[in-house]
Amino acid sequence: MLAGVDAAAPWAELAAVLRSLESFYDVLGGAVGYQLTALRLVQEAEAAHAEPPPASLQGARFHRPQGLDLAAQPERGLLAAAAGLRSLPVLGELYPLGGAGDRLGLRDEASGEALPVALLPYCGRSLLEVLLRDLAAREFLHFRLCGVQLRTPVAVMTSAAKGNHSRLLRLCEARGWFGRGADGFMLFQQPLVPVLNAASGAWLLCGPGSLLLKPGGHGAVWKLARDCGVLDWLQVAGAEAVLVRQISNPLADTDTTLLALAGEGRPPSRAFGFVSCCRSPGAAEGVNVLTERPLGGGAWEYNVSNLEYTEFARLGLSEQDAQAFPANTNVLYVKLRAVREALGRGVAGALPGLLVNLSKPQAAFGEPLPVRSGRLECSMQSLADSLAQRSEAPLPPSRWAELATFCVSALRRRATSSAKRRLERGPAPRLSQTPEGSYLDLLRNGRDMLGGGGMALPDLGGDAEYLRHGPSFLLRWHPALGPLWHIVAQKVRGGALAPRSELELEASEVDLQGLHVHGSLLLRATEPLGGPAGAYSGAACGRARLVDVTVRNAGVDWEAPENVYWAARIRRHETCEIILHGCVHACGVLACCLLTPIPAGTRRLMRPT
Repeated sequence: MLAGVDAAAPWAELAAVLRSLESFYDVLGGAVGYQLTALRLVQEAEAAHAEPPPASLQGARFHRPQGLDLAAQPERGLLAAAAGLRSLPVLGELYPLGGAGDRLGLRDEASGEALPVALLPYCGRSLLEVLLRDLAAREFLHFRLCGVQLRTPVAVMTSAAKGNHSRLLRLCEARGWFGRGADGFMLFQQPLVPVLNAASGAWLLCGPGSLLLKPGGHGAVWKLARDCGVLDWLQVAGAEAVLVRQISNPLADTDTTLLALAGEGRPPSRAFGFVSCCRSPGAAEGVNVLTERPLGGGAWEYNVSNLEYTEFARLGLSEQDAQAFPANTNVLYVKLRAVREALGRGVAGALPGLLVNLSKPQAAFGEPLPVRSGRLECSMQSLADSLAQRSEAPLPPSRWAELATFCVSALRRRATSSAKRRLERGPAPRLSQTPEGSYLDLLRNGRDMLGGGGMALPDLGGDAEYLRHGPSFLLRWHPALGPLWHIVAQKVRGGALAPRSELELEASEVDLQGLHVHGSLLLRATEPLGGPAGAYSGAACGRARLVDVTVRNAGVDWEAPENVYWAARIRRHETCEIILHGCVHACGVLACCLLTPIPAGTRRLMRPT
C-alpha cells in the first residue's frame, strides 16, 4: 500500500493510522475495508459515465422538495421562527470543524504555519466566535421574551489537520470558553485518513516516510459522536435535537433562517431537516431532492436528501437538470433519536454517502506533478437516506410535506455565503466562496436589515465594482441586535448612512431614530448581553438612545493599502467611538446634537450615571 517509504523510516505514524482505521472503519472491516472500499469507489468514479447508479437509487425519481420558503412566505417564516425559539431549551449545537481548509491558504502571521478555517478573522473575530455569537443572540432573545436563562450545549468535531484540535482548544481556553464555561462544550477529534493515488492505489506521502493524511469528510460526525459519548452528553444536557452548521459559512443564522428551521423540525414526526437555496450555475455543490424509490410489489420509499455534485454524471443528471433543484447548504436540523436509528442500520447509517472525490489533484512527495488522488469521505447530510419512509402505494405530492425529512428554503445570501478559499486576483476573479464575497453578502444583508426600519444605505453595486473600488459602506453589528430583522426594525428607525461611511453597532439594546452618519461611528457596549451565557441580564447590558443625531467626521482612509474590510482591519482618519459601560442611557448626552470630528482612536466613554 505504501510507495517510496525507506526501510529506516519510523513506523509509529503508520501504526497509529492503521489503529485509527481499524477502529473507526470497523463496519467496513477496518483498515483493509477502508482500502478496498476506496479502490472500488475510485474505479466507479473513473468510470462515472459507464457505471450505473447505486442499487439504492436505480429506478428512483427525483423531485423538487416541498416546504417552507422563507423568501416567499415571510409571515409563515416568523411563525416558524417563534416555534423554533420555544424549542431552544431542547436544542444543542453541532459544529463539524474538522476540515483542513487547504483552499483558504490561511497562515499564522508570526510563524507562517498553516491554520484551520475556524481561525479565519472574519469581521475581526474567529469564525468559531462568529457562530457562538449567533447562538448567544438566540439565547438572549429567548431570555428577553421568556425570562428563562439557557446555556445550549455545544459539540465541536475537530481534527488533527493543521493542529486544528489543539489550536481550537487553546483559543477556547484563552477566550474563557467565550463565557459559556468549559463544561458547556465537548470537543471530539475526527480521524485523519490516507490519500490514495487514483492510478496505483498507493498511499501518498507528504515527506520521507510521512503519510499524506486528510480528514475523512464531515459524515464521520455521527458515528464519532456515538463512539465518543457525544450523543449521550447532549442528551444528559437536555438536548433532543441539534442544529448543525459548518464553520466556513458565517451567514447561516441570518434573520429567521435557523430559528425557522428549528421550528419546522419541532413536531415529533420530524427527524432531519435541510436549509436550501437557489443553486449557482456550475457550482461545486450538491442539491436537495425529494427521492421517490420503487421497492417492488407496489411499495415506494420517500425521503428528502442530498445529491453530491460528484455523483451527477453517474446519476444521469446534467448541469441543466441540477439547476431545477435547490442547493444544499449543509445547514441541518437533526433529532438525536434519528441519529441513533440510522446508526443501527449498517454501513449506510454509520458512514453515510461514501465517496472518493478525484476532482482536486494533490501535490505529493516524490511526485513531479499534482497527482489525481482522493481519500474515502462520507457526507453528514446523507444520513437522511437512512431515514426514508415506506409507503405501500405512491404518495401524492400533497403529502410530500408530511415526511420526517424536510426542507426549508431561503434567499441564498441569507442561508449560505462561505469563506473557504482565498481570492485569486487575475483577469476574471471569482468572489464565490471567498471571505471578500462573503463580506459583500453580509453588507447586502445588512442593507436589507436596516432598510426594513427605514434607514437609507448606499447601493453596493455589482461584484466587479466591489472588486475594483471596495465596498460603498462598512457595517458590522452584534447579532443580538435582533437576531430577527423585524426586531432590528423596531430599534433602528429612519436616518441614513452616507456613501463611504462606517457604522458599527456592537450592542443589543439601542433606540436609534433619525441617525445620520457621514464618516465613522463605532457604538460599542462592553456587556452587550449583560453577562455570560446562562447569566444574561437585560438590566446590565449597555443601552443607547440616539435621537436626531448627526455624526460627521473624516471617517475611513479608503486609500490605505493595509485595509482588509472583511477582517475589520481598517485605517481611519477620524472616528466617533461611543463605549457603553454596563447599563447606559446615552440620550441625555448625545440626543439632538451634531457630533464634531475627533481623531481616530479617541474615545468618548459613556459611563453609568
